[in-house]
Amino acid sequence: MDVINGINQILLQVLIILFPIIIYYFYWEDISLIENKKSIEFAYGIISGTSIILCMICSFPIYHGYLLDLRTIPLLIGFLYGGYGTGIFISVVFLSFRYFLGGGGLLVPVIVCSIVIPITFLLIPKYKSYSSRHKVITTTALTLFTSLLIASVTYLKLMWSNLPVNRDFFIFFAGFSIIQTCTMWVTVFLIESMQERVMMHYRLRQAEKLNVLSGMAASVAHEIRNPMAVVRGFMQLFNENAQIPMDIRPYLKLIIEELDRAESIITGFLTLAKPQLERLEPVSVLELIDHGVNLMSPYALLHGVEIQVFADNSPCIEADPRKFSQVLINIIKNGIEAMTDGGLLKIGVKEEGGIVLIKIIDSGIGMTKEELQRLGTLFYSTKTKGTGVGLMVSYKIIETMNGRIEVSSKKGSGTQFTIMIPKAS
Repeated sequence: MDVINGINQILLQVLIILFPIIIYYFYWEDISLIENKKSIEFAYGIISGTSIILCMICSFPIYHGYLLDLRTIPLLIGFLYGGYGTGIFISVVFLSFRYFLGGGGLLVPVIVCSIVIPITFLLIPKYKSYSSRHKVITTTALTLFTSLLIASVTYLKLMWSNLPVNRDFFIFFAGFSIIQTCTMWVTVFLIESMQERVMMHYRLRQAEKLNVLSGMAASVAHEIRNPMAVVRGFMQLFNENAQIPMDIRPYLKLIIEELDRAESIITGFLTLAKPQLERLEPVSVLELIDHGVNLMSPYALLHGVEIQVFADNSPCIEADPRKFSQVLINIIKNGIEAMTDGGLLKIGVKEEGGIVLIKIIDSGIGMTKEELQRLGTLFYSTKTKGTGVGLMVSYKIIETMNGRIEVSSKKGSGTQFTIMIPKAS
């Protein structure tokens, strides 16, 4: 066994694995990471499948029919970053091509895959919630385990086949395990770093849009509002005029409602342009919730929705009452509209470690993970007539109060908004 030549072949495969990932993140992932999950799965399927085939083409034969390469890395990457569908696809590609190559070592990858793939399947749901550091540690440990497993199964298979195993075998596998583990560490670190870069660019683009919108709103809002106020005034006069035919009145009412909706949108733009709070004062959370529920009760009744409030006590927070009520009403309204067939809207209040938690839970249509990722961004809304401005304004108002909003949802199972804000000292 030529150990030096084998190590050189393995190092060549490191480039085969890293190069497509770098190209992908520079020329494609900048869009698909944020907006299209299917394109991510497709991309990882192509990248991982191609890398596996090229690694096996450039593999090093330790014995006739016993091929060694870094195919484990793209296999695990495909599972962990592409998902179940991508992982199954590249597993089929891998085993099919290995069967095509043939040889006495065919049983080794089958045994290894039968152990590693189930472990990876169990790891996928938790992996996405890990931090970047935790992901690097987890994948490195999994790769080291796989390398030792490959060495052990190969050794047992060679002994079973009465093939000689000398000192070079152990030296080569030691080098192989080190290179494969380090390559996985570099690969995952590279992917996580590039994903962070993509997210940073995405947030910068959102900030640029927001700056443009803020400037536009500040400069033209009053010019738009003034003629709209005049038009609405005349429409109101026409609607109250007894000489207007009754069949025309519904249209006048519709015009007034649309003018009011346009007014609310402009108000939202102005809030984005000028997000600072007018005043901060200690206010009772429960009083603000009761005020919002009283305002939205007729709207909830119209949609067949019941609102229930649960609170152990009534903590106080430092807030602008008018702005905070605007946030509550906006989220409550969204929850009501999400329950198209009626339902129950729960509002809970509790205190944990100096933080007041306000949970607004609906039993509506829910949202997918992709919709959750884009929630609160500019011009994105799950409603057909929505602009996304209302929720974005809510996020900014809570941020100015040193709080934050978290959202959890599942398609078809409802949505939970959690407002977390410091308790008043």
